Amino acid sequence: MGNAGMRGVTPRIDLRDVRFQLPVDLHWTGDDDRITEAINWLTRAGIPLARPSAIQLKIGPLSFYPKSGTLNFDNQARLPERGLVGLRTVLEQATGRSLPPID
Repeated sequence: MGNAGMRGVTPRIDLRDVRFQLPVDLHWTGDDDRITEAINWLTRAGIPLARPSAIQLKIGPLSFYPKSGTLNFDNQARLPERGLVGLRTVLEQATGRSLPPID
C-alpha cells in the first residue's frame, strides 16, 4: 500500500514494542525549548521514546521533529497534524488511549 492508501488512516502503535531510552539520555546540552517540552510531556504521558538525532524523537514507527513540528510514520508522507498538539492527537489515534493534556 503506497502513501495514497494511507492518507487519513493512522497506523496503530503497540507501545509494548516501542524501543525507548532512559529520560536522562534524552536531554542534550543546547536543546531547543520545543524538544525539551516534547520529551517532558512524552515522559509524563508514559510514552516510550528514543532520540536518534538532535532534532528527531521516535515513538515506534512515528517520527516527530519538535522544532519544525513535523510528524511522519516511517516511509510515509508528512502528516497534516503539526507540533506537540498534533503529536498528542496522532498518538491518541495510534494507541487508542487518552493522553494527558499538554501544559
